[in-house]
Amino acid sequence: MKLYILFFLSLFFFIKSHSQTYDYSHRGESKNSIKVKLCTGANFTELDINNPTINNSSIDFGSKVGFHIGAELEYVLPSNNDKWSIFIQPNYVSFNNDIERELFSSTEEVKMESNSLNLPLGLRYYIHFNKNLKFFVSGMLNIQLASNTRIIYSLRTDLNSEANPTNAGFGLGSSLNGKLFFEARVYTKFNALKEYATWEGNYSQMSLIVSYAIL
Repeated sequence: MKLYILFFLSLFFFIKSHSQTYDYSHRGESKNSIKVKLCTGANFTELDINNPTINNSSIDFGSKVGFHIGAELEYVLPSNNDKWSIFIQPNYVSFNNDIERELFSSTEEVKMESNSLNLPLGLRYYIHFNKNLKFFVSGMLNIQLASNTRIIYSLRTDLNSEANPTNAGFGLGSSLNGKLFFEARVYTKFNALKEYATWEGNYSQMSLIVSYAIL
């Protein structure tokens, strides 16, 4: 996670140092201060679980690609030459995986199903590279409105958590002609099994998101 953030920050300052000085005096094309976008993309998710009070409870489900679908409402602040905006982006995320392992001379199958409805609230800063191209950096709080993580065992009692944690996110992206947006995001880890006192579910996620402004 720290390496991802360091890479994004380095890329951000590189872009900023090489961007052109944009002439705001000809910004008379009456751009909308509110944008409505449709969003889709891919999530690269990892989950590992562990219970220190139970033998052989540690499982690493590895990395899995899931889908991301949602919408975004962005308001461009009128001050500072349209460089700052605030946004809200409700989205749905799904992540599923299964493994097999040897346990007590038997083969145990473990399935993981995770679904969540999220509401990131954030602040975005734009760098005007030229007339048609902008880069931006985003920071956000990711509020989980509803979530469900199930761990289904073939030889043990299942786990079912509906915890709704809030974590932070950081993104770097670009905008083409103010219509097409690309963004890479990383989120801080959270415990997907926080409803269980002795279980830990370390959930981490990186997203690649493509958005199109319909308004």
